[in-house]
Amino acid sequence: MSKKRISLYYIAQEYLKSSWFKEKSVNTQTQYEYYINMYDGRKLAVLASEFKAVDADNMYQYIKNTKGLRSAEYFVSVWKVVFRYAELNGHVDRNPWTVVRLKGSKPRRQRWTRDQVEAIIKEALSRRDVTLAAFVQLLYDTAQRPSDILTIDLWYKVNNQWYIDLTQNKTGSEVIVPISDTAMDLCGRPEPASRKFLLSFDIKTLNALRRSFNNIKDFLNIPKELQLRDIRRTAITEMSERGATDDEMRTVSGHKDSSMLPVYSVPTILKAQAMFDRRFKE
Repeated sequence: MSKKRISLYYIAQEYLKSSWFKEKSVNTQTQYEYYINMYDGRKLAVLASEFKAVDADNMYQYIKNTKGLRSAEYFVSVWKVVFRYAELNGHVDRNPWTVVRLKGSKPRRQRWTRDQVEAIIKEALSRRDVTLAAFVQLLYDTAQRPSDILTIDLWYKVNNQWYIDLTQNKTGSEVIVPISDTAMDLCGRPEPASRKFLLSFDIKTLNALRRSFNNIKDFLNIPKELQLRDIRRTAITEMSERGATDDEMRTVSGHKDSSMLPVYSVPTILKAQAMFDRRFKE
């Protein structure tokens, strides 16, 4: 097809059929599809050869004003990849998204309290939603992302301590994480070294769990800015407060180096006090 006739829709579809897209995790694929389809049909019909940097910036500004900065920046990053693929395959001559100046969203600092987490679990059980209760307990125990819980592979029991083995969706890191007896009870206590899991977690279940979680959160009047994903930050912050080293935290969190830990570990008075005690009282 002539470059002059290639539309945004065409290069988006070519990208979605490519190995670039198929090699991404299921969760990332879902996000990419969402942001690619954020364009309506008329905008996707625009010819790629006529799509300018000013058009890309206008779309960025529009989404920032309607969906928020984080969504706008993810939207730009996705379309930048789509055009990069099209450029390398000779469908376009340039990538207009590369000149869009991103402000950069600040790292989240939201953190749950243990009481808030326990309140969510208690309310879920009162509604007989054992799957949600188990899911939240696993997030809190393991400090994983919500999508990572979908990848639980094996259960282990060593010296009366239960562990799960999973491969993180986003990073591909394999982690073996201890979990509480409470989580095991909620999960139906699978046999050691078993792949059997009495509760079903898949991408459709995850979306339903998010809705149920938000419904309970609103019912309990928990601040709206607290999100399901913030439970991971909460768990990592608690580890840091109790004196865990960077290596110990990375073993659980799956980070390949320590540079990302400050994003997930919120500064707290307890951490400052622990440092003071180590300096002056030990």
